[in-house]
Amino acid sequence: MTLLELAAALGICAGALVGVFTLLERITGYGSRWVARSVETGTMTLRQDVNDVKVSTAQTAVALEAHRAYSSYHIGPNHDAPKLHERVEHIEGLVLEVRREQEQLRREKGDG
Repeated sequence: MTLLELAAALGICAGALVGVFTLLERITGYGSRWVARSVETGTMTLRQDVNDVKVSTAQTAVALEAHRAYSSYHIGPNHDAPKLHERVEHIEGLVLEVRREQEQLRREKGDG
């Protein structure tokens, strides 16, 4: 038997083995079930981590929406009420007026 004949015989045997295993896989489905179990087992931790991230993301979204509502109520437009910075600016103006009036009264009292 020459080297070429030996290589051909090995190729035929390998092809026959692949064919038999493929046929058995088609009939029983054992190989695909084994692969599915192995993949499921191997990725279980990763899937649990992904589920934890999904839960955390959902909780963060709820908290963020509550914060947006709070911020919008206090800082942003609140129906017809002025914004917080506008209210503070108005209060600061009133305090400045009162301070000026007090200083003026002190000067008049000191002069008189």
